[in-house]
Amino acid sequence: MADRPAHRGVPGLHRARGRLVFSDWRQEPTTSDALQMAGWTWSGTIPWIKPASRPRKGGFKQSSEFITWGVKGSLAKDRDL
Repeated sequence: MADRPAHRGVPGLHRARGRLVFSDWRQEPTTSDALQMAGWTWSGTIPWIKPASRPRKGGFKQSSEFITWGVKGSLAKDRDL
């Protein structure tokens, strides 16, 4: 699974020169700002529930991260959804 492109699940993302950036909740606002400052069009943020995570003593498991995704240019309007 590690050699599978991250954009495989997003139709048209590869042709639009899209990128996915993984971060935890603390870096998500800064990540989306940095993506836009670098000239990318921010397209959204989605949660990713990790299949395996470590418990924290005295706290909740940190079992999710966020995927901020964007494109250089725009997504094709005629792409398959």
